[in-house]
Amino acid sequence: MGSVLELAGFLEDRGHRVVFEDETARDIQRPDAFSVTPEQIGTRADLAIVVRGDGTMLGIARLLASYGVPLIG
Repeated sequence: MGSVLELAGFLEDRGHRVVFEDETARDIQRPDAFSVTPEQIGTRADLAIVVRGDGTMLGIARLLASYGVPLIG
């Protein structure tokens, strides 16, 4: 999960608010992580970034498709 934390730090250092999907927040064990459900990401996020494999990307894409949230893998 080091790459997730590095990416989050990079974005936060540039003034972006970073939220994590609930399961990811548990995995990274970052006490200050703000976590939400995928559906909440769909209604609140300007952009979603997926860090893992193709299956994760496709699963999140299915969940976010109806919200029109751009997705970066």
